[in-house]
Amino acid sequence: MPAALVGEDVVAIALADDRLVEALPLLHEIAPALTAESWRAHVAEALSQGKAGLLAVQAGGAMLRGLCLWRVKRALDGTRVLSVFDLVVGRAIYRRATARALFAAIEAQAKGLGCDHVAIDFATADEALAALATEAGYRPDGFRLARKLA
Repeated sequence: MPAALVGEDVVAIALADDRLVEALPLLHEIAPALTAESWRAHVAEALSQGKAGLLAVQAGGAMLRGLCLWRVKRALDGTRVLSVFDLVVGRAIYRRATARALFAAIEAQAKGLGCDHVAIDFATADEALAALATEAGYRPDGFRLARKLA
């Protein structure tokens, strides 16, 4: 990925380990009880599984407005897929610009890694964010069901 992708006062970056705690205010929008320790453990586990990383979008030079984890996978048909998960975009005024910058960074990352496709799993059911993804050219692909176990 290029060092930074800029768009409407937001910049997409690869988030370094020493800045993980800066993501907590954003993550608390969807997971209020998340602790710094559990977030670090989640990221460490995700990054330990092959070619993987963490992208973030910051505004105003510092505050994180969006982020996602990614991992390169090989699909059954042999194509390389950039699998994006835990995608979060804050509900602030910069939401559209943040989503655009994050989607552009995801695509740049995928192309840079020789991936043929991008597959995104959102961190929560967020219809407004799904609409922004659709606007960026993403379409439903497959079908996923989930069940919380007692």
